[in-house]
Amino acid sequence: MLPEAQARILRWLGPFSDGLREAWDVPRDLSLPGMAEGLGLVRSALHVPLGQLVEDGLVLVRSAHVIDGGRRKRNVHHLTEEGRRTLQGLASPTEATAVPGQWFGARAPVGPAYGRDADVLHVRSALEGHTAVAVTGLAGVGKSTVARCLAEAWCDEGGTVRWATVDAYAALSDLASTLDGTTAYVDDASAAAWLQQRTPSELIVLDGCEHIHSAHADMIWRACTEHAGGARWLLVGRAPLQTPEPVQKHVINPLENEAAMHILGDVEDAEAVLSRLGGHPLALHLHRPGLALPEKDDDIEGFVTRAVLADLTEAESPAVDELALLPFAVSGDEVRQSELVGALDERALLQWWSTGGLQLHALVRHVRLETMHPEQRDEAVKLAIDHWSASQSPLAPLMTLHHRIMADEGGVAEAAAAVMNSHAAGLGRLSAVLEDALERASEPEQDALRGVAADVAVRRGEVERARRYLDAMDAPDPTAQAALLRLEGRTEEAEDLLVNAVQTSDALRPRIALLTARIEDRLPEQNEDVEGLLSHLDAMKIGSLPVHERRSGVVASGLLKFSVLVLGGRLNEATELLADLASTDALSSKDVTDLRWRHAIANDGLTPKLVSDLEGHLSGREDLRANALRMSLLERMVQDGHAEARTFSRELRLTDGPTLAERRLLARHATCSARLTEDASRRTKLLHAAALHRLAGSVRAAKTLVDEAHTDRRG
Repeated sequence: MLPEAQARILRWLGPFSDGLREAWDVPRDLSLPGMAEGLGLVRSALHVPLGQLVEDGLVLVRSAHVIDGGRRKRNVHHLTEEGRRTLQGLASPTEATAVPGQWFGARAPVGPAYGRDADVLHVRSALEGHTAVAVTGLAGVGKSTVARCLAEAWCDEGGTVRWATVDAYAALSDLASTLDGTTAYVDDASAAAWLQQRTPSELIVLDGCEHIHSAHADMIWRACTEHAGGARWLLVGRAPLQTPEPVQKHVINPLENEAAMHILGDVEDAEAVLSRLGGHPLALHLHRPGLALPEKDDDIEGFVTRAVLADLTEAESPAVDELALLPFAVSGDEVRQSELVGALDERALLQWWSTGGLQLHALVRHVRLETMHPEQRDEAVKLAIDHWSASQSPLAPLMTLHHRIMADEGGVAEAAAAVMNSHAAGLGRLSAVLEDALERASEPEQDALRGVAADVAVRRGEVERARRYLDAMDAPDPTAQAALLRLEGRTEEAEDLLVNAVQTSDALRPRIALLTARIEDRLPEQNEDVEGLLSHLDAMKIGSLPVHERRSGVVASGLLKFSVLVLGGRLNEATELLADLASTDALSSKDVTDLRWRHAIANDGLTPKLVSDLEGHLSGREDLRANALRMSLLERMVQDGHAEARTFSRELRLTDGPTLAERRLLARHATCSARLTEDASRRTKLLHAAALHRLAGSVRAAKTLVDEAHTDRRG
């Protein structure tokens, strides 16, 4: 009869295919730390039963690369053929019921939740009478575990779970993008509108709420509490967690002894370990044979400091410093000392997410940051700047900026501008980074930072925030000023400001802003100024830019030129330019594909296959670029008199938003709707479309529609 400790291991390994025995990359679940977490045991509790299974030929141990687990190979485990035959002869455990609900976002680390039934029931009961409930307690005490258990039960009952982990910079738009799973929100207003539409059958979990940045706190807390008839919110964060008054709180306490003993399993001196560490789950997982136990009066943080972290090797200690400074989870393959990820995982220091990211456990990170010597911190920051500056990761620009701010380096504004120009979907995080930079920057640096911060705020539709930054500047940036003026509906003033800036300097930003505004301020048939726009673009002096800005300048001017060429019907030239842009690696494959679709909509025949293929490409997407492609298709249908234009227009759903880009889409849609109208309301609809264009800063398009309305005889 196989002992239950060995049977549990066989059952854990059973679902993984035999083909993984030859694979280069394997899931972490096949490593000792992955198995321990999945089975809810400390690592040392698996040593004896796992060793016996290997000795009996039921389990094979080999070295392989763990996905997202760093460069160094690690020991992983597979069932042998004999092990699989033995598994088939075991009595099957009670089958879990199928999960009929949906789950969006990351899943918290797996594993049994010993002794937490009462907590789960209490929180579930609180959610029945309140829109939002907070789960709080000490770091590592099991808050995320309780949240996960409740979320899984919610899913089991047919509900929808949406889970996002809050990081140090995340805005509501970033969290909503994760919670949605298909749409990248660029502003908080559209994110809030989507969240308002969530139903009571949906549970939204925000884990790590103690990290909410002050710049984003108001919008996040309002989203959680303002809609009593909508989704239920579970807010998970380390105590003391400052939440709005309507939020009910439930405090998670350490485990009772019986539940804690389940985690320790059959380890030696389990009762002695429990008497010193109590029922703190993370502390129990951090304990390993030979590690000094805390004195009776020592707290958990003292144990982490004087035992866990003090036991690190000379190589492991800087790796922990590196991870402690990260603002959010990253792949283990992307960190500087990725070869040590496995060693830190063996020590139970890391938290892994189903999305592939890893980070230090919150308790370990908190203690490390609190006890790190200034010289130690400065060295870690310097090494991180060097690493992320050379990294090709999409996260690298923001990570570099984060560490440069910690180092109090100058020139942060230029780096922030580069991040802004290359990461439109991550501007929420950048706005918080800039707030931190402004708090630390010297007086001479602050104006440049405020200029970038104002530009970011404008792009996110935050009028009051942008105005606050610009009003505090000695010499406001004309590009940001003009963008804010357009957002406020003062289009003529914005145009005059940019024209003056272009005439009085060789600066590239106002020239790009002026050309962008002129390209976007038009109706589909208006392309008579294409040659003039191309001349302006060719006159741009990219070489005059600072070296670190030239790459983004080349891409920005290239994208503008592509738009102009498509507008002018010069599609062969557009094709050649797109190939050049794709070869620079400055655009993601998704960006390039979207641009190819824009070209196809303008050039190819409007066959049912083209329409169907575009719908397939955009399936599930509601981001700005996806809706812009749908709008381009609708405009082409209207121009060509396509039979399905009216149906397509009716089915196209756009939401109002604060950004100029969202306003332009609504104005374009209203224009198509008006031009498809053949009764007496056509004139009124044309005037309405003109008003929407003015609101989006498109004065030329508005004037054309007003003229069209006045010549229409149907009204």
